[in-house]
Amino acid sequence: MRIVRILFVAVAVLAVVARYLRERRRIGVVDRLSGREGLAYLERTRTGGDRFDLVVTIVLAVGACASLVVLAAARR
Repeated sequence: MRIVRILFVAVAVLAVVARYLRERRRIGVVDRLSGREGLAYLERTRTGGDRFDLVVTIVLAVGACASLVVLAAARR
């Protein structure tokens, strides 16, 4: 069970690091563009990152619920 907790933490940390690096890249691109082009780029690229975050959150929530069920079944 300890390995499952470590995996959950590792997935969460990787998701946060990936989001941070993606945002740094987006901001670097926006800095090189003009105002309107930069805003259009931000709007165009935001939806992909939001979907990724949603998927990671759902996977972590389902995994946490599954681990609670397994833990409850093991205690009986």
